Amino acid sequence: MKLYCWNCNKETELDRIYNDDLGYHRVCSECGASHDIDNETAFEFEKQFYEPMVRAALKDGWSPRAVCASIYELFQEHCICEEIEDYLYEIADPNNVSEEDEDYESPSVDWWGDFPCPDLRTKYGKEALI
Repeated sequence: MKLYCWNCNKETELDRIYNDDLGYHRVCSECGASHDIDNETAFEFEKQFYEPMVRAALKDGWSPRAVCASIYELFQEHCICEEIEDYLYEIADPNNVSEEDEDYESPSVDWWGDFPCPDLRTKYGKEALI
């Protein structure tokens, strides 16, 4: 995904976005200027970045519950927004199997005991949102 810089007007690849109290923004790789990114652009960036990780984990045999736990952790760490969290849950567990499991209270239950929450980024990607 390419964006024009508001400062130097050069088109550069969007490879990292930041989220803080003021919302989403990026830093231009050409001039170093920071400028806002609208929520739709942030959603599309996160979708392109995280959806392949979710699909790869499912293809490799991760359970929907483990994938949902990893998605929940990304949300809790403020790495993804609520809208993309819901979108990724739908991919990871389209039939809501996890919610029908009697032992399943929330994705975070996989964080404790013998089942630490797996991290999609460790196996399938790198951190792109700070």
